[in-house]
Amino acid sequence: MLLSALPHGSAASRALAAAASRGSVTTFAEQVREFLAKDVAVVREVTADLDAALGVLDDAISALPGLSLR
Repeated sequence: MLLSALPHGSAASRALAAAASRGSVTTFAEQVREFLAKDVAVVREVTADLDAALGVLDDAISALPGLSLR
């Protein structure tokens, strides 16, 4: 229910709408894994180059069951 409500507020985005249409973030992530993994790898590389940490974003990425994005 939350995923279907978020696109109507300030959280609207194409990715969020796509996740909502699939019923869960996990299902969406599984279906776009190839692209998601590439984007996550770039973010991790830039973060490492800046000697920074992803913080809670890393926790959120790691929480996606069945996806090994490291």
